[in-house]
Amino acid sequence: MSQRVTEYTYEDIPKDAHIKWISIDPEFKVLNEIKSLKITEEKKEFSLRNILTNQLKSSKTVFEKIQAAHIIRDKQYLDKYVISNLQEVVVSKNNDSFYTVSAEAANTLGSYNDKSDYNKSDKAYQALKMCFNIQTLSGLTPQVRRAVVTSIGGIWKKKNN
Repeated sequence: MSQRVTEYTYEDIPKDAHIKWISIDPEFKVLNEIKSLKITEEKKEFSLRNILTNQLKSSKTVFEKIQAAHIIRDKQYLDKYVISNLQEVVVSKNNDSFYTVSAEAANTLGSYNDKSDYNKSDKAYQALKMCFNIQTLSGLTPQVRRAVVTSIGGIWKKKNN
């Protein structure tokens, strides 16, 4: 009978290492999902927020990019840096030959609707609204347009209830 490894800690990262992103099972052959990532000693130049946004924009596979968007959503990172990177991914034509990464970035922005925090919801709403102009929207695939519209609608509905 084999046991599943549910937690793994890696502590031997050299102090001068420059990590752009984390790639665990990039082809999605073994793992089902990463539920949590954390860095015990974050610094300005070595933070999980930066690593995840780099992974979302620059990693090699769609799986890695979607995984980064999910963790960004779960960690509730929402600042100008993350917002601008998510917006860039939504409207980018270089993301993937499919539409999944752009749609997931829109869905991640849409997940920041919080009745108890108007500023948080408004930041996400304004970011999505910028993706909604005619020139930008017309260049997106129908699936990404739908994700943007659905996310805006979800935030707007919660803001006005």
